[in-house]
Amino acid sequence: MRTSRVVAICALAAVALAACNRGPSDRAADKPNTSPMASTATPKAMGADEAKPKAEEPFKSAVTGKPAPGSAQAADAELSKKVKSALTTATDITAGGLEVASSDGVVTLYGTVDAPVEKDRAALHAMDVDGVRSVVNNLVVVKGS
Repeated sequence: MRTSRVVAICALAAVALAACNRGPSDRAADKPNTSPMASTATPKAMGADEAKPKAEEPFKSAVTGKPAPGSAQAADAELSKKVKSALTTATDITAGGLEVASSDGVVTLYGTVDAPVEKDRAALHAMDVDGVRSVVNNLVVVKGS
């Protein structure tokens, strides 16, 4: 009885290890390449001129450095800029590494302040800026920041 258990356990272990014996190239060959960058033609199938990238087709990115004027992202960026300006010019706040993000009038504050009262003052200053509907205060109190 004991030997049959040992044989069964060894057989299960052998099957499990055999399934793990496939390398990365085996797995990749089983699945088609569905990535957006996949090409239907391989460089070997194409001619020498076709394999080279074409200069007249520049890379197009969906991510740009500046939002389109008049867009919601431009309005959010402008609001963030106004709030950050208001907080950096406030004399009653000592903020370190201040970051401001906004989305549809909701402003989020990031960074550090020296005292809990400064954290509250920063939220009040942010609320005073035109266009701010609410403030999410993620400032962290760190003495000596």
